[in-house]
Amino acid sequence: MPVSAVIIAQDEEINIKGCLESLSGHFEDIWVVDSYSRDQTREIAAGYGAQVLTHQFLDWASQRNWALAHADLKHEWIFFLDADERVTAAFRRELRRAVAGAPEEVGGMNIRFQFYFLNKPLRHAYEPLPVLRVVRRGRASWQGAGAREYAQVEGKVVTLQNKLVHWDQKGLADWIGKQTRNARREADLVTSPGAGDRAGPLRAVSGVSQERFGRRWLREKVWNRLPRFWGGFAYFFYRYVLKKGILDGQAGFAYCFLHGLWLPLVIDMLLAERQAADSVNRNHING
Repeated sequence: MPVSAVIIAQDEEINIKGCLESLSGHFEDIWVVDSYSRDQTREIAAGYGAQVLTHQFLDWASQRNWALAHADLKHEWIFFLDADERVTAAFRRELRRAVAGAPEEVGGMNIRFQFYFLNKPLRHAYEPLPVLRVVRRGRASWQGAGAREYAQVEGKVVTLQNKLVHWDQKGLADWIGKQTRNARREADLVTSPGAGDRAGPLRAVSGVSQERFGRRWLREKVWNRLPRFWGGFAYFFYRYVLKKGILDGQAGFAYCFLHGLWLPLVIDMLLAERQAADSVNRNHING
């Protein structure tokens, strides 16, 4: 396929084999940008014929931009994956047709996900917004904000219909650890100089995010105006009831509770903790 595949990875020996197997024999130009893994990630990738580069992880946006600047990619089109994602045969066929017939004004392609949680596919609890992952060389870059990334594309963006499978097999404890780190990134963003509003799963960078109008309106008019600690309850209700996450059973409840309620509460508690510490420090200084 005339597409270069780039996998972002760190300590992914459990996941990366499945990712590479879904690419092997279909993509001849495969790269892995590894963040100093302490397991066998690099060795497994090399065993599948992937070219491996090493770069310290700062955030997802920086890692993708670094790959575009430093990997000797063969093709005009670049397809970004994470190590816990896999392509299906239907996705490969659609991608091949899309890049072959893309007019010059198309600079990137959005994809959607089939998301697995607790080894179950979520059809309601996870909102499958399109994400830019296929770009034409020299026409896209990413900007990071907290635990999120936003793409800037020169030209038109189209959306592929077949989904990329997202199935992290590291387990729930690892997922919770990852979300805790994301919560710290969100809190760091809000408490950084010049930050004006608090973080949350609907927050974005003005002028960079390619959010749908309805989601942006919900973030700006509802989420950012909620009192601290109430946003998580509202988001849980939105995901579990209004978006019918309840229909996904036990896995749906767990995901809505942890990602929709627990994660926003952790962010807000981190912010409250930091504000309390600042207040105590000021009192000591002024006292």
